[in-house]
Amino acid sequence: MKLHRIYLFIPLVLIAAGLYFGGCSELDLQGSLETNTPPVVAFTNIPNDSSRYSYNPNLTWYGTDKDGTIEAFYYTVLMKPDNVSDFPEEFADSATMPPDDSWTMVETSNDTVSLSAPVDPDEYDSLYIFITAMDDDSAYSEIKFKLFYRNNHAPDTYLESDLDRIWYTYPYLTDYYKGIPIEWSGSDSLDFPDQEQPAFEYHWQLFGPFDTLENDPAYITMDMLHPDSVYEAYDSTINEMVRWESYDTLNNDVWVNDEDLTLYNLRTGHYIFWVMARDDASVIDSVYLKEDGSFQSMAVFHVLQPYWNSGNDSLKKILVFDHSAYGTLPGEWGDGDSVQTFYMNMFAELGLDNEDITWRGGLNSNSAAPPDVAELVKHEMLLVLNEDWFSRVSDSSVVWYIEYLNVTGKVFVMGRHSFCTLTRGSIAPLTEVIFGFDNGDNLAGNYAADYFDLYSATYPGFTVGEYNQELTGAISVHPDFPELSIDTLKAIEVAEGWYEENNTYLPAVEIMARGGDSETIYNFESYQPQISAYHGWPIATRALITMGGTTVDGMSERTAFQTSYFSFPLFYVEYEGAVEAMGEMLEWYGILE
Repeated sequence: MKLHRIYLFIPLVLIAAGLYFGGCSELDLQGSLETNTPPVVAFTNIPNDSSRYSYNPNLTWYGTDKDGTIEAFYYTVLMKPDNVSDFPEEFADSATMPPDDSWTMVETSNDTVSLSAPVDPDEYDSLYIFITAMDDDSAYSEIKFKLFYRNNHAPDTYLESDLDRIWYTYPYLTDYYKGIPIEWSGSDSLDFPDQEQPAFEYHWQLFGPFDTLENDPAYITMDMLHPDSVYEAYDSTINEMVRWESYDTLNNDVWVNDEDLTLYNLRTGHYIFWVMARDDASVIDSVYLKEDGSFQSMAVFHVLQPYWNSGNDSLKKILVFDHSAYGTLPGEWGDGDSVQTFYMNMFAELGLDNEDITWRGGLNSNSAAPPDVAELVKHEMLLVLNEDWFSRVSDSSVVWYIEYLNVTGKVFVMGRHSFCTLTRGSIAPLTEVIFGFDNGDNLAGNYAADYFDLYSATYPGFTVGEYNQELTGAISVHPDFPELSIDTLKAIEVAEGWYEENNTYLPAVEIMARGGDSETIYNFESYQPQISAYHGWPIATRALITMGGTTVDGMSERTAFQTSYFSFPLFYVEYEGAVEAMGEMLEWYGILE
């Protein structure tokens, strides 16, 4: 082993000696450094130089770098100046690198390049696009360029929402008040005849309120569309004044990409909403009319703020809508004047003046128009009467009762049959309705479920000779309310000429099942409680619903609305008890102190 180590050592010594005596200098150990070669960039053949466009083209290019990789491309677009033939060469030779903010950086070999265009569609802008590539050593290629021409047709703007109606308003959005929704769209079919429409930018403004304004373009003046007429209001959701005009906070610009909006917190009056589209050449659609002279991207609409929210001194206490037909069917009361006298006397005994009450009749679902929607929000509470047992309140009225409740209204419904319609041709079935579902899945059914917290109702109908006229009174299940008895003289009168048995009891009173957000006030009292299918079921309920869903701190528990339903009209109850029960209800509604 020692001999082997000696033999290996000898060659190493000889090699070291040779290197020493041979005299290798320090310079001989250094090599020459290679310099970086700039990248090369070029446009692809398509599109051809001097191509003409009516939209922003998608341009392609490529780059190579023999000693590295391409990291990015930079391009800029410049208008061709007049009478300067060698402009692109001069710019390409004199441009300084790295590029400044006027250049657009992309990492891909293509991009949709924004080209300007004149307003006149018969004219073209002449535009050069310059491009350079940057490699992984931050070296830039020679600048290449191409010439393109661009013209443009102004886009069209369409207001998709039909705003031509009266709208109620509230200071902020809740689970119930959804505001005034507006949608719009843009189109550029002349520049994109067979292509998918591009994305547009939009500028919208809300002008008003104006005291009066016809929904007719002839009444629109330039003063109405002045920037000083844009609506402004203090918004409690963000605790600051808001100008109702589109604004992009990131770009500090009025042009936005949104195509919808929800209005709220408006004051009473007439408003103008105007939206304009801007296309990819920044050409604006400033024409708001169709060829026939009607509105296309503008709308006029009327807004009403509830008097109780606006502090209007003209707020009245109660608006009574009597939907009863007062016909001649069995079990039906035929005299509307006596009903009005009964309730007005009751109100007077409770301390309300005639000036506090507005009475409106003739609204039964078989004939009349819906209520005056402007009148609703002038009253603190609605009392909806429906003495008929065969026909519910009409949808044309229900839709506005819902709108009224959405802005914190108060509705008190009294009627033997108010939320579902009997099968045509059969006036006396035993009907069970699950509100908001199945055969109750309609406007009135959802109204009962969503606003009165009613789950279902069982309705006996009415058949002469059958014992379904059995309500003798109402059993109080609330400590503040009295026991109630049916006025037998009125029961006999509705039975006269139709039936003689059980004619002192009130027929066709539906029973209810409620949800967990309401409370029962009265239950059904039958003359035959041991065998009755109705005895002990709710016939009067009430619900106080809170806001929920609001973004305003501390407001979620505020009252959204109050509702109640008595499926037996107090008109058929002995007067003294009816007055006491009505007084308790009006105290709960805040009408009486």
